[in-house]
Amino acid sequence: MRYFKYTFGVAAMLAVMLACDKDKLLLPTQVENPETEAQTIISGPSNMKLSGTYDLKFRIQWSGVSDRVAKAVVRYEEASGKKEIEVTDFTKDLIIQADQLRGYSFDVHFVAKDGTLSKTVNRTALNKTYLVDYLRDNFELSKEFSKLRVIWANESSTPVTADVAYTTQGKTYNLQVENSTALQDTLETIALTAGKVDFNVRFKDGTGRESVVNTSFVMVDENYVTAAQKSKWIVAVSNQHSADLGASKLFDGITTGDNHWHTNWSPDPAKPETVFPHEVEITLEELISIQGLTLYNRTGGSNDGVKTFDVYVRRKFEDEYEKVASDLVQEMARGGKKSFVIPTTKPIRMVKLVFKDAWPRSGVAGQYAHLAEIDLRGMLE
Repeated sequence: MRYFKYTFGVAAMLAVMLACDKDKLLLPTQVENPETEAQTIISGPSNMKLSGTYDLKFRIQWSGVSDRVAKAVVRYEEASGKKEIEVTDFTKDLIIQADQLRGYSFDVHFVAKDGTLSKTVNRTALNKTYLVDYLRDNFELSKEFSKLRVIWANESSTPVTADVAYTTQGKTYNLQVENSTALQDTLETIALTAGKVDFNVRFKDGTGRESVVNTSFVMVDENYVTAAQKSKWIVAVSNQHSADLGASKLFDGITTGDNHWHTNWSPDPAKPETVFPHEVEITLEELISIQGLTLYNRTGGSNDGVKTFDVYVRRKFEDEYEKVASDLVQEMARGGKKSFVIPTTKPIRMVKLVFKDAWPRSGVAGQYAHLAEIDLRGMLE
């Protein structure tokens, strides 16, 4: 019985197959090899960097460009019409010279070696004015003690020549740096004295374009005259007769009432500190460029005070003293004062006066020193 069922099933299947029309038999469809029709797929220039730069230019920097890319196409629009640039060398930045100072929109796409186009990337940027105009409007005139500096920054690679003429005390000086591409440049004046300094500053690029501006700066002295102005001084002397006639008298702001410093009344060669030379050392709180000083004689007593002296300066205690003035001669008269102009020093904090002798008394050379007050003049930073 079981054998009969299987035989009948196979026979039925054969009968169905023989009854089918051959033309209606469904066969598998043949599919062509997909590799024969595939196209190159490349990403768009999303890694490019667009920036506005000086002289109305734009810069496009390329990054991570596939070796399957044949070229890039850059499109933008000027007032005169649409512009298109093709780029094949991606090792160099693309510099685009625009016609106007404004924001621009750029459409960029890649073209593969087989002609396939990437998606288009849009970037916008604002370009910058001419470099020489920018430098004219943005340079810095900076004071450092008794000197002025003209400082400017050049963020581009464009060579720039700067000419600076400045006039002080009726005399004109000229400074120049030529074809510089440094990120920052500085031109420095000579040491200046108080008063107005007039500047003519001119920037010029390699195309002959130039930009000029006139400006001025007023230099102001810092004077140490009053006790308050000298309150942070530290003064040391090589010798003093007593505390009442000691170093503190030289910077208390008092020039009357016979208020003064005096060395030992009885000089003794066996005690070198009691004989000439006598020294006065002043330590300031801040750095200053010294330009002058004033000495005041005592208003009472004799007129045989200090006479000839030298001036030394140094920045800090560890430095060696530098002589900046020699054989200056103080006024002889009782109650007299005299101001001295010295060559402008570099920034210092310590001043030393070395008194080498005194005015004679009744024809006899003085053996001791006395002085009422010391003022200083200079320029702070």
